[in-house]
Amino acid sequence: MVNYVKYFQKEDIAATCAMTDVKGDRSLRPSEQVDPDLYLRIVEKRDDGIVVRGAKAHTTAAVPSNEIIVMPTRALRDKDKDYAVAFAVPVDAEGLKFVARSTVPRERGKMDSPFRSRWGVTETVTIFDDVFVPMDRVFMCGEWEFAGSAAELFAIYHRHSYCGCKPGVSDVLMGIAALLAEYNNVEGASHIQSKLTDIVCTAEEIYACGIAGSVQGKPMGPGTYVPNITLVNIGKYIAGTHIYEEIYRVHDIAGGLTITCPSEKDYFHPELKNYLEKYLKGKADIPTEHRVRAFKLAEDLTAHGFAGWIMVASCHGGGSPEAQRITIYRGYDFNKRKEIAKCLAGIKKFEEFPEFEG
Repeated sequence: MVNYVKYFQKEDIAATCAMTDVKGDRSLRPSEQVDPDLYLRIVEKRDDGIVVRGAKAHTTAAVPSNEIIVMPTRALRDKDKDYAVAFAVPVDAEGLKFVARSTVPRERGKMDSPFRSRWGVTETVTIFDDVFVPMDRVFMCGEWEFAGSAAELFAIYHRHSYCGCKPGVSDVLMGIAALLAEYNNVEGASHIQSKLTDIVCTAEEIYACGIAGSVQGKPMGPGTYVPNITLVNIGKYIAGTHIYEEIYRVHDIAGGLTITCPSEKDYFHPELKNYLEKYLKGKADIPTEHRVRAFKLAEDLTAHGFAGWIMVASCHGGGSPEAQRITIYRGYDFNKRKEIAKCLAGIKKFEEFPEFEG
């Protein structure tokens, strides 16, 4: 592992993590599946390496990466030891196949799809069709006891990163909503301000969890630092559950033109442009085209295919909200809070509780 990290840094490569197995029947453990390949597994061990078979879902940015780093997706048992595997392979490894899909459309225009025509996300179903992995690139090989902690550590860092990137998504949604409120000349209405404030609270709560998670983190091992597990899971939970409400706020503030605004082909049509300039006018001192462009951005990010990606990615990226709730509950010190309640209720003396010394 150390040698691989040195190689990674020296070559300055780009990599992505393939972690989430396709899982098959979710009620069954890896070794209990009717098809044993529904979790990535070791099918052969050699002196010089291993051969793996299976598939990983939701692999973001696999196509433009140099390497794929594979991790176990869950805690395992002794019967699942063939599934306890972690390794790295180059994207052109023999037997490695990517079934890719992208949010980016093929055509670019003047106004339609202002975001999707410039930026997009590509994910793959990553298929390992008996891929050989040299032993010097194998980081876990049957050590099932550590699969759960490895998956959890990955999730901590991933959810921490969400506390940085998801407030940016909220800022964009907030900006769209505030801009259209201005262009519709309703930004002074109290209910509009209240709805914008809701988005502000979501963005800053997530960001605050990320900052606090960093500040209250701790050193762990040589040269590593782990953020506070509870705080980063709370930040990710807020991001994953409030995204739908944020998009609703944009729709509520913006209005129906979010989905009914004419296409750029119609807007720039010589026989229609003057009519549309006249009838799609909002606030008098705002050019109609500016208002239309704002609606096009709202459509692109909250009412089109990319909106679905934002919602599902926010909800399930880095683990589902339920996974965060479980982690928060397991990691939180409820006993300390019960001791506080005992002291306040007179069941226990304050002097017996170390937190109140002095």
